[in-house]
Amino acid sequence: MLVVDSPILSLNEKEDNIGEEKASESMKTGLFKYLLNHQENRQTIIIENEIPKLDYSNAHLVEFTKDENRDRYGLI
Repeated sequence: MLVVDSPILSLNEKEDNIGEEKASESMKTGLFKYLLNHQENRQTIIIENEIPKLDYSNAHLVEFTKDENRDRYGLI
Protein backbone atom coordinates (compact mmCIF):
# COMPACT_ATOMS: atom_id res chain seq x y z
CA MET A 1 0.00 0.00 0.00
CA LEU A 2 1.21 3.49 -0.87
CA VAL A 3 -0.30 6.55 0.86
CA VAL A 4 0.70 9.99 -0.40
CA ASP A 5 -0.51 13.23 1.18
CA SER A 6 -0.56 16.26 -1.14
CA PRO A 7 2.17 15.15 -3.57
CA ILE A 8 1.78 18.21 -5.81
CA LEU A 9 1.48 20.74 -2.99
CA SER A 10 5.23 21.19 -2.81
CA LEU A 11 5.27 21.62 -6.58
CA ASN A 12 2.85 24.56 -6.20
CA GLU A 13 4.75 26.37 -3.45
CA LYS A 14 6.63 29.55 -4.20
CA GLU A 15 10.19 28.96 -5.23
CA ASP A 16 12.63 29.50 -2.38
CA ASN A 17 15.74 29.96 -4.49
CA ILE A 18 16.03 32.44 -7.32
CA GLY A 19 16.81 30.76 -10.61
CA GLU A 20 14.97 27.52 -9.84
CA GLU A 21 12.03 26.73 -12.07
CA LYS A 22 8.63 26.06 -10.60
CA ALA A 23 7.13 22.70 -11.55
CA SER A 24 5.08 22.75 -14.73
CA GLU A 25 1.56 21.44 -15.15
CA SER A 26 2.99 18.62 -17.25
CA MET A 27 5.11 17.50 -14.28
CA LYS A 28 2.04 17.41 -12.03
CA THR A 29 -0.01 15.58 -14.66
CA GLY A 30 2.90 13.22 -15.30
CA LEU A 31 3.01 12.19 -11.64
CA PHE A 32 -0.66 11.23 -11.66
CA LYS A 33 -0.37 9.48 -15.04
CA TYR A 34 2.52 7.44 -13.67
CA LEU A 35 0.54 6.42 -10.59
CA LEU A 36 -2.49 5.51 -12.75
CA ASN A 37 -0.36 3.45 -15.14
CA HIS A 38 1.46 1.59 -12.34
CA GLN A 39 -1.35 0.69 -9.98
CA GLU A 40 -1.12 -3.10 -10.31
CA ASN A 41 -0.47 -5.19 -7.22
CA ARG A 42 -0.90 -2.38 -4.70
CA GLN A 43 -3.39 0.05 -3.31
CA THR A 44 -2.49 3.70 -3.74
CA ILE A 45 -4.23 6.39 -1.70
CA ILE A 46 -3.56 9.98 -2.73
CA ILE A 47 -4.87 12.89 -0.69
CA GLU A 48 -4.88 16.04 -2.80
CA ASN A 49 -6.91 19.25 -3.00
CA GLU A 50 -6.83 19.70 -6.78
CA ILE A 51 -6.04 16.79 -9.08
CA PRO A 52 -5.09 17.04 -12.76
CA LYS A 53 -7.87 16.45 -15.29
CA LEU A 54 -7.20 12.88 -16.42
CA ASP A 55 -9.17 9.72 -17.14
CA TYR A 56 -9.68 8.13 -13.71
CA SER A 57 -12.11 5.48 -14.99
CA ASN A 58 -9.73 2.67 -13.94
CA ALA A 59 -9.34 4.10 -10.43
CA HIS A 60 -11.68 4.41 -7.48
CA LEU A 61 -11.91 8.17 -7.03
CA VAL A 62 -13.55 9.54 -3.88
CA GLU A 63 -14.17 13.29 -3.75
CA PHE A 64 -14.84 15.05 -0.46
CA THR A 65 -16.98 18.10 -1.18
CA LYS A 66 -18.36 19.42 2.14
CA ASP A 67 -21.71 19.30 0.30
CA GLU A 68 -24.27 16.87 1.73
CA ASN A 69 -26.02 16.64 -1.66
CA ARG A 70 -22.97 15.96 -3.84
CA ASP A 71 -20.39 13.20 -3.56
CA ARG A 72 -19.03 12.58 -0.07
CA TYR A 73 -19.26 15.28 2.60
CA GLY A 74 -16.12 14.34 4.54
CA LEU A 75 -13.89 11.51 5.62
CA ILE A 76 -15.79 10.64 8.79
